[in-house]
Amino acid sequence: MKTEFFRNNVTSIVKRFIAQGYEAVVAPYWALDVTIPRYWLPEFLKSLDAGLTISQTMFNANMKVNEKYPTPAAWACLHLYGNPNLKTNAI
Repeated sequence: MKTEFFRNNVTSIVKRFIAQGYEAVVAPYWALDVTIPRYWLPEFLKSLDAGLTISQTMFNANMKVNEKYPTPAAWACLHLYGNPNLKTNAI
């Protein structure tokens, strides 16, 4: 992320992915501690496989991190940008 001088906005790689047609992007809003994905990712994938929306999946994964690290600096780092109702295709 970088601040553009003389402009009132922030430019980030997330904007590029959305502009390229990705429906949703999950990205950290601040520096992500390396211990977080160990708790976050398994819950995220489990919830996604269960057919939940990506928004619900994000919430479940963040709450799983909250069980181990109850500070918002840990559990609220990863943010969802784009379509919150996105689901995986049923096979």
